[in-house]
Amino acid sequence: MGFDFLLTDDENEFKIFVGAKINYSETVFEDAVNIKPHFLLFEDNIRNQNIEVKSNTEWNKIFFESQSEIPFDIFAASFYLLSRYEEKLPYESDEHGRYKAEQSLAVKNNFIEIPLVDVWAKKLKEKIVAKFPQITFRENQFKFISTIDIDFAYKYKGIGLIKQTLKFGKSLLQARFKDCFEQLNFKNDPYDTYGFIQKVSTNNQSTLLYFLLMRKGTEFDKNISPKSVEMKNLVIKLSEKNEIGLHPSYFSDDEKKLKEEKLLLEKISNKKISKTRQHFLKFNLPHTYRKLIKHGFTDDYSMAYSAICGFRASTSFPFYFFDLEKNETTNLTIHPTTVMDVTLKNYQKLSPEQAISKIEFLINEVKKVNGIFISLWHNSNLCLNDEWKEWRIVFEKMHALTSKKTN
Repeated sequence: MGFDFLLTDDENEFKIFVGAKINYSETVFEDAVNIKPHFLLFEDNIRNQNIEVKSNTEWNKIFFESQSEIPFDIFAASFYLLSRYEEKLPYESDEHGRYKAEQSLAVKNNFIEIPLVDVWAKKLKEKIVAKFPQITFRENQFKFISTIDIDFAYKYKGIGLIKQTLKFGKSLLQARFKDCFEQLNFKNDPYDTYGFIQKVSTNNQSTLLYFLLMRKGTEFDKNISPKSVEMKNLVIKLSEKNEIGLHPSYFSDDEKKLKEEKLLLEKISNKKISKTRQHFLKFNLPHTYRKLIKHGFTDDYSMAYSAICGFRASTSFPFYFFDLEKNETTNLTIHPTTVMDVTLKNYQKLSPEQAISKIEFLINEVKKVNGIFISLWHNSNLCLNDEWKEWRIVFEKMHALTSKKTN
């Protein structure tokens, strides 16, 4: 909300203070906004919580309910969602070791597509203003950040002569003559969509951020060599006009690999790299975030589910990662990502028209709270091949819906 505050556990000090104040205790004060505490924030262990989510006309959804001016412990409930408390409890992981979306409180109770913590904060602000009309708040403005993951920098350029020959032979044997033509005409590589991305971003005055995969040669890391001339030139080109970050590889749980990838990207770009998004959105709390902090990263954009769009941490705003096991706030800022191209098409099986409707709904939810809408697209999925050719329209429409020209 953008204002300074003081904390006190001295009841007399609280009573004599003149001005806006929130009372977080069992006692009720007539000259304060009263919130009755749940026991969660007074615990120092991690355990299963008995949570019953209820629909509420004023607050949308609530849990940790209480008989108070505010009908639930908004601080404890927000903390539970933002800290990803449920991801520290025993859970069943998917084939990539990721926390499954369907296990989350938000999916089970149908608020995954609502930035619920932001809704609560907006309503709390209204309660404070109603009781203390003299107080002023920061007015947030809706913001859009278009992020691009580069898993495959090019389809043909930079893959090497032997691989080029094998690829061409396979296409020829399978009578995929369009692929043969594309390969022979490699100057117009189908994955070279960077000019199109830049044009759409510039036309709509969007913030653009690239994440680059700096590894090849594994089952899940199939980019061209990060040491190739083509990859080096691409890194330099993209970093001249836009911010770039690291796309830590599938096996970057190995700290040696993470360090190598970061140093290589910094060397090529001649820039300090402090932003990341995990390849495959593959991360484990708190271990992945601890490693990022250890190696000097300050901002991560992995907070999203692969299988479903929405708000994994129930917010559209950035927030500091809280290490539950250490019981401390860190300096790693988490930037929630709301929508991904692969989620829309491959997981949720939406048509381009349905995807546009879904994106518009989510954008409007973020606009209601003046939040930040972050999208995730892949350069390779903006090519004009048969599978993805209609999805350029989705990308363009998303930018138009968030354009500064119309907001």
